[in-house]
Amino acid sequence: MKRPVLCFAFLCVVGAQLLTAATSLTERKPFLADAKPPAALSSREAVRQSPIKGGLCVVLGSGDAALGRELAGAGAFSVHLLAAGDVTPAREAWHAERLAGRVTAETWSESRLPFMDNLVSVLLVLDARGVPREEMLRVLRPGGELIARTGEAWERTVKPRPATHDEWSQWRHGPDRNAVSRDAAVDVPQRVQWLFSPTVVLEAADMVTAPAACFAWARNNAA
Repeated sequence: MKRPVLCFAFLCVVGAQLLTAATSLTERKPFLADAKPPAALSSREAVRQSPIKGGLCVVLGSGDAALGRELAGAGAFSVHLLAAGDVTPAREAWHAERLAGRVTAETWSESRLPFMDNLVSVLLVLDARGVPREEMLRVLRPGGELIARTGEAWERTVKPRPATHDEWSQWRHGPDRNAVSRDAAVDVPQRVQWLFSPTVVLEAADMVTAPAACFAWARNNAA
């Protein structure tokens, strides 16, 4: 008669553990697009909740050395701070900690941000200082996130991917091997945004001179 009691107790313990795990998973979900996470979140926690874990992270409205250090540890980010005041103490602190280069800062008070179009992965706004929202979205890459503090809350906005962008998911564009893109956003190059070795794009017949990878939005949009 002891076995049924032991089985029942075992099932109760397993059920409680599954319920705890389900609750934990629910609590760890990142906040949704255009949602306002709790005001108690710190700047670092707001960035850590983002599905984006790397790229260029820009902070607008702060030159705090500790914040730059924390954001550099929140993912595979290169962090750049824009502040109205002197950023020399922050630079000296990062240099002493061997973070110089990975975390940088500059004094900036203009309404136009010092970045080219579609470059920034995460833009954390603590003090907009007259920078319009349109300018913030200009520097964000498609799929990039604008995380702005509004009063006592945070607001998150994801920049949509333009419908004019095409995907190149296979070596010759698609399974039909017709190497012609349907991208309508491509234009004459006006500036350097990404720089690769020239050997990456060389081709002789069906052989390539360097390893390469193909990307599709559905598989790589959170990089």
